[in-house]
Amino acid sequence: MYRSKKEIIFANEVRKHFGLFETNPKRVFGTPDLYFKECKLAVFFNGCFWHSHHCQTKQLSDVWKEKLSKIADNDRNVIQQLAKEDVASLTIWECNWDQNSQREMGRLFDYQNLLLNYIIRLRNKTSKSSSAIVE
Repeated sequence: MYRSKKEIIFANEVRKHFGLFETNPKRVFGTPDLYFKECKLAVFFNGCFWHSHHCQTKQLSDVWKEKLSKIADNDRNVIQQLAKEDVASLTIWECNWDQNSQREMGRLFDYQNLLLNYIIRLRNKTSKSSSAIVE
């Protein structure tokens, strides 16, 4: 799988702060750029041109519009399918990373913590309800 230089820099930066994650796991639908198994979080680092981010204002030929439209449709389908599988997703846009990588790292940190706290609360509820066994 091809990874851009910026994707590699992003992954290295995330590894410094977050530790373990998988890169491009084929077993996860859509093959996200990063996957945090413990909180079921798929992270996509999207190039603005290829994934039709709103920051792109270039006039394109009909052929390119069609190609990029198919990619954008696929992106939406991947996120919908992941949600059906109870996998959260987060998209980091290349332009946002370029403008303020620390802010984007903060978004990832906040989202991951939110998911981990949710999972912990669910496990606590489950263990409390199952521990109410009468002897």
